[in-house]
Amino acid sequence: MKLVIALVIIANGVEDDTKKTFFKNPQHCEWIAQEITRERKYFRGVEDAYCRVEWVDKDTPVTNVNVIPFVIDEENQE
Repeated sequence: MKLVIALVIIANGVEDDTKKTFFKNPQHCEWIAQEITRERKYFRGVEDAYCRVEWVDKDTPVTNVNVIPFVIDEENQE
């Protein structure tokens, strides 16, 4: 068993275990949860998502995401 951060998707008011994704870094999971729940002009996010710690089998695949934020130079913005 290993300890990971699980991204849990809420669909129709219930947790959907088939759509659970596992991460090493809690900040990466939080960022993905924020992005997929945010409504935008041409994107309807999921109902709800959150991250929690879970024990999984040793052979469970864990997502290794590099989240690099885009820096906005506020001085040169028009």
